[in-house]
Amino acid sequence: MNAIEEKLIRKNGLNVHTVQSKKFKTINIVAKFRAPLSKKTITNRALLPYILRQGTKSYPDEQALQLKLDQLYGAVLSIDGAKKGDNHIISFRLEVANENYISNESTVIDEAITLLHEVIFHPHVDGDAFNTKVFNREKETLRQKINAVIDDKMAYANMRLIDEMCSGEVYETHVHGYKDD
Repeated sequence: MNAIEEKLIRKNGLNVHTVQSKKFKTINIVAKFRAPLSKKTITNRALLPYILRQGTKSYPDEQALQLKLDQLYGAVLSIDGAKKGDNHIISFRLEVANENYISNESTVIDEAITLLHEVIFHPHVDGDAFNTKVFNREKETLRQKINAVIDDKMAYANMRLIDEMCSGEVYETHVHGYKDD
């Protein structure tokens, strides 16, 4: 079995990790943004993935964004939040077909990277704020997700365990935020 070789490039305060493999016909691009866990910011950060998945400047709604992903040979975009240690991490994942397996297509990767850049840095906004309709809809989606934890007995038990075990510590912060916020 061959060992996996990871290359690390550090530039302009960013760490770029690459792992090459000829095993798969897709390329995965992942961008992670880390911030300290804080009860003051966790709900806003938890809401961000829901809103960013709804459109960009060039693709102003979820349908237009999905159409662009489909044009990139069925690329898959996912955005989520998680906590690791005392950090909250927002991950952007884009899985795209390897252009080496597509005849006459040499720009798929470039287009995918451009799209991911737009999702992260140029979301769909009205003036200097997120679209109010999208914001309110996704706020309600997050509220429902927070409420649904009670119905998932395993997730609820885990949340309560962390609440009790880590009481008074930063790690007790709930990854999806709080209804009141």
